[in-house]
Amino acid sequence: MTTKRTLLYCLLALSAYACGDEGGHSNNFNTQVDFNISGSLSSVSITGLAKPTATGGALYARGPSTPVIKTITHVMAINPEVSNPTRFVASIGTSSAFTLPVKRGRPYVLVFIAKNEGLAGPDMIAGTFRIAENDLDTVPIGPITATTTVTSTNLGTITVNGMTKEGTPALTFNIQNFLKELGITSDQAAFIGGIDDLSLRAANPDVDGNGEIDDMEGLSFSQDWHIRANMTIGTSTRAATFADITAKYLESSGPNVATMVFNLGSAYAVYTGHFSPMLCPVNSGVSTELISGCAFRITDNKVDVTSLWPHSSFSGGKYPNGTSWGPDYNLTVESPQDLPGSGDTAVTMEYTMPHGKTLTFSHVKTRSKATLAQNGTVIPFLKLNTSDNTASGTIISLDYQWKKLNSGVWMDAATNEVAILVNENGGYVKFYTQKSPGIEVGVSFSIPKSSASGTVSWASPHITSFGVPDSTLAPDIATLTPNSFCSSAVSYDDKLGLRIFAGGLSANVGVTPCY
Repeated sequence: MTTKRTLLYCLLALSAYACGDEGGHSNNFNTQVDFNISGSLSSVSITGLAKPTATGGALYARGPSTPVIKTITHVMAINPEVSNPTRFVASIGTSSAFTLPVKRGRPYVLVFIAKNEGLAGPDMIAGTFRIAENDLDTVPIGPITATTTVTSTNLGTITVNGMTKEGTPALTFNIQNFLKELGITSDQAAFIGGIDDLSLRAANPDVDGNGEIDDMEGLSFSQDWHIRANMTIGTSTRAATFADITAKYLESSGPNVATMVFNLGSAYAVYTGHFSPMLCPVNSGVSTELISGCAFRITDNKVDVTSLWPHSSFSGGKYPNGTSWGPDYNLTVESPQDLPGSGDTAVTMEYTMPHGKTLTFSHVKTRSKATLAQNGTVIPFLKLNTSDNTASGTIISLDYQWKKLNSGVWMDAATNEVAILVNENGGYVKFYTQKSPGIEVGVSFSIPKSSASGTVSWASPHITSFGVPDSTLAPDIATLTPNSFCSSAVSYDDKLGLRIFAGGLSANVGVTPCY
């Protein structure tokens, strides 16, 4: 059953790309800015490490790095949201000052870029802005509320250390005022700081390694991580069922606490056909081989460490707005495998295409299975309200509560935490009444992110009935009970880089399951 469910999650992850805008440079034109990030640099000239220039083809080469003088020319704010990253780039002024207009309600990695002759790829990263006190690698800007009306923040004078690639504010920088301007509390900053390391994988301004800032070329590349889990009850292996959410939520603590058991992680490089029309896995779904000319590797401090992070397969697919492929990692309890970059050191992941071009994602730092299971995960808890409060009664409404995981206990997430971390579409849920190869029948609905909790009416247009490929199979929404469903899928994209498949529910006892 685990194998079937893992394959299901993988196929769902791939198909989801067809549902969203790939984002990037063009997406910025449709993004209304409403907040300014400004500051200045103590110096635009720094000493940093860079690799030698390659001969022919891409400029970014493999090999040892040596100290060079870099001149910071640009600053980029990137929200590394799954399949929909947004980037804002501005030049550094003659007075070493900058102003970046961005959109509220998102976390941004702030990257200082050295667009210099001979530099390409990650070597163009002079440094990224970081607040050590809250372990913040992003600038998380809360949404506009009745009490949050500030429209700008000034980071003061920032010093960029080219050797550590970190940009830090002056000692006199008032962090509490800064967080107030962002519309978040110290506790919320610490929570986000504990999970935003993965966002740094988006820091490379020149993913294709040609010496140009991708966004200024109208190009968009991203690396999206998909994490899949089953939901069990407590430390047992019993899968959570629809009965467990009938007239109640799953337990937030105690011996029967809702427990996410992670089973698969995938790291997809996402690109458009303008860069390459090729899909590298031999099979478009899940494959253990890549076509001729394609390659994948992981490096740590310039050393090839791919063998230390063995993948179980490759997966990928082509969609109207782009192509994605990457390695899959077995995260089951029985497997000693963990995600690349989940140690103390970030790694670099490289995806090479048949035409010789390589997409490079540096600063990849993930969380271990143990950390994912204990802290930071945000998911929607659901409760089905029925006509008689039993699984046999017809469903009349659905309650939701966004929860965050803290030391193995689920806590209510605040509205601004949900606004900052969950993408604009909120959560996405499918309840299946029938599912087999080529056939999907059931209902689907979204979990709003506009509020941390609420109620969804069990009726159209809030609930959509579907039948694929035969629409006449679509069920009557008004007659459905929790016993009508044979399986489910729950997912959402966060704004740090994870597509989370949050452990779908299994069929109730006496109901034939489907996958």
